[in-house]
This record gives sequence, structure tokens and C-alpha cells, in this order.
Amino acid sequence: MSDLDIHSPKGKVSLADEAIAASIFEKRYPGLYYINTDKDGTATVDGLIISKQRQLLATVETKCRYDMDLRKFRTQYKSEWLVTKEKIDDAQVVAYGLNTKLVGFLYIVPSITLLTKDLWIPDRGWVCPMYNKITPTQATINGGLATRDNYFIDMTGAEETEFEF
Repeated sequence: MSDLDIHSPKGKVSLADEAIAASIFEKRYPGLYYINTDKDGTATVDGLIISKQRQLLATVETKCRYDMDLRKFRTQYKSEWLVTKEKIDDAQVVAYGLNTKLVGFLYIVPSITLLTKDLWIPDRGWVCPMYNKITPTQATINGGLATRDNYFIDMTGAEETEFEF
């Protein structure tokens, strides 16, 4: 058994919720597919988006949030998505190397709503307002505390898709 966080009970829930986020995306955009990266390793990005014609279109960073609904995200958090700066910077390097855009997937689990937004596009650079700040945050999905350099990404205007039963 691996000691990766993804194998813990909370990690398994997050992995299942990432799959729900992918299915929400695929339902909204028929003909586009979310492809997972290896969850048993330490992949730099969470997924890739390809077309029906097998063309690579985007690199994806996916996060699931459990401590807020959409209303709380918009009001208390001012529609700012907190993500570790290193994670986003590394994902941008992958997107650059693959010549794809970098897309952020923020799945607000209590609202069963996926927010998607382009973060970086080749030949245009960063296309989403954000700032970085060193703040204390949860260390891993399993808890703990870490002080890190984080991005606060403005998700105002993000594509919003609710899960349809």
C-alpha cells in the first residue's frame, strides 16, 4: 500500500469527486474528454483534455472543495480560488511544453458545481487575474498545517456547470 494521500479515505473521496467533476465537464462539452494522469504517482498535472479527434487541447489542474458552497465561495472567499503557487507554476510549465492552455477546474462539492477557467494560454500568457501571498493552509487533504506561497485565482466569470441528475 502506498503512503500517497490519494490512498487515504479522504483521498479516495477526492479522487471520486474528481471523476464527478470530469463527467460534469464531459456532459457540458460533448466530444471533449478529460483524461486522468496517473494517481498512483506524483504527476505534475491532474488531467488533460482531448478532442474526439484525439487532439490534445488543454492541461488541467483540478481541485475539489468541501468546506463551502457556491454562495460562500462568492461572498466569504470573494470568488478567489486558493491554490499552491508551485502547483500552478509547475502546471503552466507542462502546458507550455505541450503547447496547450492551462485550465483550472474547481469543483465545489456541496453545490455539485464545476467552475472552469482558462489560466494560461500559449502566445498570450496568463489570462486570469491572480495574485500570490504566503499564507497558512491545510498541508494535505488529510489535514495538517503548512505555510506556503499560494495563488489566489479570480474565478469571477468562470464557466459554471451544475451536475444534472
